Amino acid sequence: MKMSEIIKIRGLNFGYDEEVILKDVNLDIRNGDFVALVGPNGSGKSTFLKLLTEQISFQQGEIKLFGQNINEFSDWTKLGYISQEVKEFNDSFPATVKEVIGANLYKEFGRFKLLNLRLDQKINRVLELVDMLEHKERQIGNLSGGQQQRIFIARALVSEPKVIFLDEPLVGVDIENQNKFYKLLNRLNQELELTILIISHNIEAVIQYANRVFHFAKQKITPLSASQVVESSLC
Repeated sequence: MKMSEIIKIRGLNFGYDEEVILKDVNLDIRNGDFVALVGPNGSGKSTFLKLLTEQISFQQGEIKLFGQNINEFSDWTKLGYISQEVKEFNDSFPATVKEVIGANLYKEFGRFKLLNLRLDQKINRVLELVDMLEHKERQIGNLSGGQQQRIFIARALVSEPKVIFLDEPLVGVDIENQNKFYKLLNRLNQELELTILIISHNIEAVIQYANRVFHFAKQKITPLSASQVVESSLC
C-alpha cells in the first residue's frame, strides 16, 4: 500500500474560553492509515475531528491537508465526515436509501437538478461496496441501526473521498453489527486505500484493524501500540 502524508499537524493548540482542550499537538497521518482515536469522554476527540474538517478554528499552530494549509484548502470532496448526529437520525424521515445517498451528489445534478444515469450508477457502486444494493429503494427509516450506518458510509463514499472521519458512529448499535461494521471499514481501507480516522469505545474490536492508535488525555494526543492499548484497558 502506497503511503504518503495527507494530514500534518504542528504545534496545534485549542480551547474554549479558559479551558484548554488540546495543547502543542504534533502528528502526521499517512494515506492508507486506519487510525483509531481513543480516550475518555471530554478529552478532545470530537473537537479534533471538527478542527480537521474546519468546523471550528484553532488558535495556534498548523494543520495541513494534502500539503495545503487548511485555511487555503478547498477540495473538501477529498474528505468524508460522519458525525455523532447520525445516531439521532429521524427514522420517520420520508426518504429512500437512493435519495439519502443522492443528496450528497447535489452539486453534480446539473441544470435541472435531476439524478441522471451516471449519478445513479455511482450510487449503485457505493451500495455494492457496503453490501446494501438490494435496499436501494427502501425507506431509510425501515432499516436497522447497523444497516443505516452502512448507508451513511455509502453516502460519504459517493463523492469519492480519500479520507473518512467517523465520530463515534456506532453508539446504540449492537456488538454483532459493530464487528460487521469494523470489518467493512477494514475492507474499504484495504481495497480502496481509503484513509480512516474513527473515534471508538469498542477498543477490542477496532484494534484488530487499526494500524495506528492515538490516545487522548490531559490535553495531549499520544500514539500507542495495540499492546499498550490493551494493557492500559482504555475506554
